[in-house]
Amino acid sequence: MTCHWTGQGEIGVGALIAILGCLMIFFSDNKVRLGLSVAVFLSGILALLLPVLIGGCVMETMSCRSVTFPALTVISILTVAGFAANAVYLRRARH
Repeated sequence: MTCHWTGQGEIGVGALIAILGCLMIFFSDNKVRLGLSVAVFLSGILALLLPVLIGGCVMETMSCRSVTFPALTVISILTVAGFAANAVYLRRARH
């Protein structure tokens, strides 16, 4: 079942995002924080694309297609938008 592997991939990408987010707490240098923000931004794009790249169940009524994938899309878009804004803020604060 491809939805299982999509879930496993999302767990891995989510763990990466969580670790990078925690690292932002420990670093105060704007260059490092900018790099971490870009890394989370790109990880968020990967999280957004995983359901498309790996796929899910064929039936539209399955919970992975009707609930999980839309929720992952919303959370990934919020992550990408939030860290893109943070990267822009850190870039402007640097100059």
